[in-house]
Amino acid sequence: YCPVGRSFYSPDIRRPQRLGEGLESWCGFYQSIRPTQMGLSLNI
Repeated sequence: YCPVGRSFYSPDIRRPQRLGEGLESWCGFYQSIRPTQMGLSLNI
């Protein structure tokens, strides 16, 4: 995985899609912890 901020990207999930002009689209995951009325919630 390649971490960028709170996101993790992997070329193994799917091949990066070339969008042209040097741009690529990668699949990945974003994570955050949010406060809720019942405590903390992990958002993936």
